[in-house]
Amino acid sequence: MSGALLDGLHCCLCNSRILSFSPALQAAASEALAEVNGVPITGVEVEKAIGAQLAKLEEQIYALKRQKLEALIDQKLLAAEAAKRGMPVAVLLDAEVTGKVGLVTEQEIESFYQANKARLQGEEAQIREQVRAGTPAFFINGRMVSGAQPLESFARLIEDELARAR
Repeated sequence: MSGALLDGLHCCLCNSRILSFSPALQAAASEALAEVNGVPITGVEVEKAIGAQLAKLEEQIYALKRQKLEALIDQKLLAAEAAKRGMPVAVLLDAEVTGKVGLVTEQEIESFYQANKARLQGEEAQIREQVRAGTPAFFINGRMVSGAQPLESFARLIEDELARAR
């Protein structure tokens, strides 16, 4: 049981009393943390009550750490390649990425719009401009998400759309 969890426990009932916050109590999750009207509340009960929430938070922490690790790896690889070529990273990106990406044609914009207009929400001119500008755009159940977004944003939007569909 973490000290932070114990530090965060508060008793709000008048007939409640905190038994102890000793290190021994923190180590023994099955011991009572509090007692309400003679009924003990154990660390196991608290852990059970927040287990799913903690698991979700741990997944988010893992995803965030992995995302940051991948970004740092990318930065270091780009910096190493730019140094090898004797140029700044921005110049390398322009030469190897930006300069090689072709502009979207009006025909491609029209084809995309016609193929997806039944699912798209928003003004036609705005959607066409985003496609033209090459701004990453994603459509989730017809709702447009513009620009690069973290995974959590997509997950939240998908959860919202699933909830609306129920």
